[in-house]
Amino acid sequence: MFFVFCLAVAAQNCGDVITTSAILNADIGPCTGNGLIIGANDIVLDCNGHSIIGINPAVTTSGIVISSRTGVEIKNCKIQNFRRGISIVKGGSHNLNNNEIHNNKQHGIYISNSSRNQITLNSIFSNKNGGLYIYRSNYNNVTYNDIYNQDFGLTLAYSNTNQINFNNFTTHAYAGISLASTSSINTARGNIITANKDGILINKATQNVIRQNTISTNTEAGIFLLNGINGTIIDNNTITTNKAGIDSDKLSQSRVLISNNRIHYNADKNINIVDGSVVISNNNITNSAVGIGLTKATGYNSPNNFFGNYICWHNMALDLFQTKMSTYQPDFITRNNWCGNSNGIIALI
Repeated sequence: MFFVFCLAVAAQNCGDVITTSAILNADIGPCTGNGLIIGANDIVLDCNGHSIIGINPAVTTSGIVISSRTGVEIKNCKIQNFRRGISIVKGGSHNLNNNEIHNNKQHGIYISNSSRNQITLNSIFSNKNGGLYIYRSNYNNVTYNDIYNQDFGLTLAYSNTNQINFNNFTTHAYAGISLASTSSINTARGNIITANKDGILINKATQNVIRQNTISTNTEAGIFLLNGINGTIIDNNTITTNKAGIDSDKLSQSRVLISNNRIHYNADKNINIVDGSVVISNNNITNSAVGIGLTKATGYNSPNNFFGNYICWHNMALDLFQTKMSTYQPDFITRNNWCGNSNGIIALI
């Protein structure tokens, strides 16, 4: 016995509410309001390569609206010229797959208070504010997407335990990935992050893991760290040919682990830590003006520890500026391999 499940072939109009699975057989729009509204759980909208087009992105409109629904799949859609391409609010467990979302006024995909969504194999580009904005949403997976040419590629705000893996982020005006506003326990792994201003920006977000990414040719920092990032782990990345490899400002005693990375050929400094407590271990750090710079990195109750690193071929290997030893535990620099540096350690207290 064989069961055949068919989707209805439907020509929809702007603003229609979809309550059963459907395949589009024509473009929709230009729409002055929303494109399509999902009105049921557990349905599939297959645009079959057709476009949903807006006409007035100044108004709060979306190409596809999914509100308080679960288990919806959106695939093979081209969405453009709305305020938001796809808007997901509440509910969750949706699958956005193989869509092309571009030239929307605000965000390509906006997710608010919605968890366990799968964002996979989409092209998200030339949306003004950002490709994806994920707000107060947990356990989402963003994988194998091409995301480029926006202010931000992906932003997490107040969002936890999300996976950002194996995407391409390129040519963003501010950052490829932004982890902000107390977002925690998120992982960015296996991404290629190139030609943005900052590759990854972490600001007031804790216990996040940056692992096995290739981060290169960003015009400012490969990874830029700001205050309130306690427990950040930066591990096993290749960070090369940026203005700075890992840069920071006003970390406010945040503790950071930087380990097993290949950090080289960054123009100014390979690693620059300002006002933080760091463990820098087992990295290959080569070919920059400065290997490691510490400014006002006092260690506080946690020491600054450098061990097992290969630190070679710099104008200055280690630059300590207004950096004092920890009050309670000794800082230590041990078992590093220093070679080919014009200057070794320079300390201006």
